[in-house]
Amino acid sequence: MTQRIVLASNNKGKLKEFNELLSTIGFSAHPQGEFDVPEADEPFHTFVENALTKARHAARLTGLPALPTIRAYASMPWAVRPACIPPAMPASRSPMRATAKN
Repeated sequence: MTQRIVLASNNKGKLKEFNELLSTIGFSAHPQGEFDVPEADEPFHTFVENALTKARHAARLTGLPALPTIRAYASMPWAVRPACIPPAMPASRSPMRATAKN
């Protein structure tokens, strides 16, 4: 049985890329529009912060784990790169609060 993950996008190309990767490990990505998730606001100045906001928005409204887009994920520093955004992540555990240890 495959586990569903929400992609914080409705882009068909990105959805295809995610499904090619995730299908090998028992997951399937679904666009946020499949769950009637409206577009999230983009209140921040960086692409990464807005992508994480969109993923949290999709997770909160669907109750499923959500992933930011590939471009956003690839641009995140390794120290803050989440595997996925769970539906209810406390602010204290936010990947944006993580810091790299020197």
